[in-house]
Amino acid sequence: MPSAASGKRAVDGRVPHKQQRVFTFSGSSAASKRIPAAVRCGKLSDKQLNRLLESWNPLIQQWKQEQADKTSLPRRLHQANEVTQREKFSSLSKEAPNFKSNGGEWKNWKANGGGDMKRQKMSTKQKQASKHEPPPGAADWWEELRDGNHEFFCRVKRNCGKAKHEQFGKVSSAWAGKVRDVLFAYAALQRRDNTGIGSWHCDGGASMLFLCISLEGERTVEIEVDADSVDDEELKKLGVVVVNGNKEQDANSKEKKKIIKFVQRKGDWYLGSPSSFWHKVRAVQKDDLVRASGKRVADTKNPVSTALILRTGVFARRLSGGREHGKPGHPDRKFSPGMVYKTKEAFEKMAPSVKNIIQHCSFNLP
Repeated sequence: MPSAASGKRAVDGRVPHKQQRVFTFSGSSAASKRIPAAVRCGKLSDKQLNRLLESWNPLIQQWKQEQADKTSLPRRLHQANEVTQREKFSSLSKEAPNFKSNGGEWKNWKANGGGDMKRQKMSTKQKQASKHEPPPGAADWWEELRDGNHEFFCRVKRNCGKAKHEQFGKVSSAWAGKVRDVLFAYAALQRRDNTGIGSWHCDGGASMLFLCISLEGERTVEIEVDADSVDDEELKKLGVVVVNGNKEQDANSKEKKKIIKFVQRKGDWYLGSPSSFWHKVRAVQKDDLVRASGKRVADTKNPVSTALILRTGVFARRLSGGREHGKPGHPDRKFSPGMVYKTKEAFEKMAPSVKNIIQHCSFNLP
């Protein structure tokens, strides 16, 4: 059930834990159904946000300059709301091993004659070389995140740390290293030109424990949930919009669905498991914002958003993917084709524990 209430951002210090919003539901992933999940939303104080921007803003400004040097972006990017710029970093944890926690790299579109961006196929060595060292202060910030959320990290270790799965015919730990070293340790900075409608997708296993912090702009996050797993009125009190049905629902799924959506602005953050449910990110529209009174308001001042994403070294081979492209309601619209890896059983066993930890355990940012 939803709980707590959102509050105004504090000028200094941490925003009180009681001002965070938490809502629970069940959804479907790329290979599993009725997966329990929770999302916790909060706000950074101005002091907390400014500290993060000290580290990450130089790269954001560099991206803005690169954006200004281009006459336009590929039409496909506007339609599908793909990531227009992405930078991956070596682990924020000194003890974390190399781990593939993000999708493929994008080539510069100008290098392709101004056509569509194309995924760049790289060897393992090239992928590792493409990762950059985190900016100054980022690793210290992550250590404070870990040390300041001791109970959260301990509960993840206690309830999820022994998970095992089969890979390449061998049973091994689902974790890339010690929980305290790999939890939220893999960073990526993503910038979106949110002029498109977004595309439904599920993240890979590294998003089983996922933290996203908005550093610039605003965007709407949509999640497809099982219709009977949410209370519309309770969600509305938390500023979460509920829509009955999903016209882009998988044609093979007969379960009734709803869409819940919430807006993320500069300084907002959310904690969740995007590997456990279908979701998409897109531009803010007039029906995305709702006050407790039920009156909806629009705010689309900045279509560009930049977010710092922290993923976890777990379930390296968990299936991810998107839905087939095509017009909404197309009879052939279906789940992304692909292998169902043997992480499925361990993933479904861990999901309820992750949901309970996110729902009930205190969590704060430095």
